[in-house]
Amino acid sequence: MSHLRIKNMSICFPKENNNVVQNLSYSVRPGQVLGIVGESGCGKSMSSYAVMGLLPKGAHVTRGEIQYKHKNLLTLSHEEHRHLRTTDLAMIFQNPSSCLNPYLTVARQMTESVILFQKQSKKAALKKAEALLERVQISDPDKRLNCYPHELSGGMCQRVMIAMMLMQNPSILIADEPTTALDVTVQSQILSLLSDLVTDPKQNLGIVLISHDIGVIANMADDIVVMYSGSAMESGPTDDVLREPRHPYTSALLGATPDLRDMKAHLETIPGSPPFIHPVYTNCPFSDRCAFAKSACKEVIPPTEYEGNHTYQCLYPIKKKRIP
Repeated sequence: MSHLRIKNMSICFPKENNNVVQNLSYSVRPGQVLGIVGESGCGKSMSSYAVMGLLPKGAHVTRGEIQYKHKNLLTLSHEEHRHLRTTDLAMIFQNPSSCLNPYLTVARQMTESVILFQKQSKKAALKKAEALLERVQISDPDKRLNCYPHELSGGMCQRVMIAMMLMQNPSILIADEPTTALDVTVQSQILSLLSDLVTDPKQNLGIVLISHDIGVIANMADDIVVMYSGSAMESGPTDDVLREPRHPYTSALLGATPDLRDMKAHLETIPGSPPFIHPVYTNCPFSDRCAFAKSACKEVIPPTEYEGNHTYQCLYPIKKKRIP
């Protein structure tokens, strides 16, 4: 049974007539990494804010369900949702430096929620915080507990954020662009750390990894959801989707990814930009940018096609293999 299951979820800003997420479905089980990939503005982060009960003012889930352990999170009160955020659900945001309070020490920020909501003693919470800092490979964890965020590097702040989320022993961890603004070496270390956490049977953790970098998703995720303009264009096991992409958008993202095996290979680009406002579509949302679009693509919404667990929404799917 999945820890988390989203079914046909749509999110809208009614006053702006902006549908930021449309009919999105996915599930995450223990020991699994689900990757959500797409260009900026495609609704990746907003869908996760809905799971956490942190949608911005004016945004509403207009349809669908968010099920966590047989509960529909959309029916919970604010207090019930807040309780889940301090016990079962955790999220790492894009910029750790801006998410950490500059006026509070690492120790205060790591222990505050478990002392308040899980009723742990301060001594026990500090001991656990020190152990978790060591687990996320921060040197001298006892000293780092007394540091303020500005005294730490970007990579260390990200590790502190991960340790802070692990303080509550979550079942689901949403990592929203966890390597943004980090250098390549630190990015690799953070991703390796997340991989270790999800394979640890003691942790029993499922991870939703959000990224615009399809290479990161390819290396980390068991399953993938390719989002465009608030909709899932393609989804399924990562190997299946990336080896034989059916949707032209997935194929275009792969074509825009540098191939280190062939430095002379032509790097493709996707013409145009994702729409800033997502209307209620009556056609394929990618049709205006798609090199394979035909008149029918601009007239009807493509039905969902199934190839085992591999699904896609396209009238004229790609058949050629892109990755050997």
